[in-house]
Amino acid sequence: MISRQIANAHTTFNVVCTLVWVPLLPLMVKIVKWIIPDRTGVPAKKRESALDIRVISQPAAALTLVSTEIRRELAGITGLLSSMGDLLLGKEKNLAAFAAALSEEKDRCRDVSEYISAMFSVGSLTKEQAEEASGFLVLSNNADRISDRCHDIVQHADDMASRGVSFSEEAGQELKASLATVEKIYAGTVSLLEDGSPSLEAAGRISRAKSKLRKNIKNIEKAHLARVKEKKCDASLTPVFVDILYNMDRISDNCLSLSEEALAGTRLTVREVPKEFQQGSLPASPQE
Repeated sequence: MISRQIANAHTTFNVVCTLVWVPLLPLMVKIVKWIIPDRTGVPAKKRESALDIRVISQPAAALTLVSTEIRRELAGITGLLSSMGDLLLGKEKNLAAFAAALSEEKDRCRDVSEYISAMFSVGSLTKEQAEEASGFLVLSNNADRISDRCHDIVQHADDMASRGVSFSEEAGQELKASLATVEKIYAGTVSLLEDGSPSLEAAGRISRAKSKLRKNIKNIEKAHLARVKEKKCDASLTPVFVDILYNMDRISDNCLSLSEEALAGTRLTVREVPKEFQQGSLPASPQE
């Protein structure tokens, strides 16, 4: 039958092509990499993770690993905030490094959320452990939102650099001062989470600093509009300037949410990690 012969010929052709090309796959990979090289300038590296799917049914150990990973999340946010100042003012051009750090932070937040969800799906959590895991999820989600705010701010800086425009000296100093305040609020929030017994006074200082930042932002916006009126600032940059300040204010909102979670009982105090999961013997993240 002609139809059967056609089908057999087609199958034979595909099998032969597969047998020929399989040994040549490494060569094809090299050719593709040569044609389309990596232009990010940032070498790929394996991301270290404390999470291990093998202990997902052992809540005590799993929660310890989650706590360790969230501490890494929060440390990553500290790095993002500290690198934003020079990027924002155009003094640092290494956006690729920031993008790599941001991508790692986003992946870490995603992994924590998926890991905690898996812990609940197993169904071996006690009521207290479920509450602790829920608190950790709130921390991770807020860290994820802060990283999004950092991305939005640096994206504005990148867009301005590509357009060849910049803020006035006064505007730049105001943004730098506001960012320094945000960093202090964030650092105080992390300290609160790491405190074994956080006080209402410590949380109150964060709340007051956040309220003061919001008032300062309103004053800064008024000062910017006054400079625009006097032709000292580029009017076209007003939406960008306001949005950057808005994102800083939202980061402080996330810090307030984190401090409230600390007062609710969520702790990131240092715990003893099981020996088989300590530094140097940590397996790869289950998502990698």
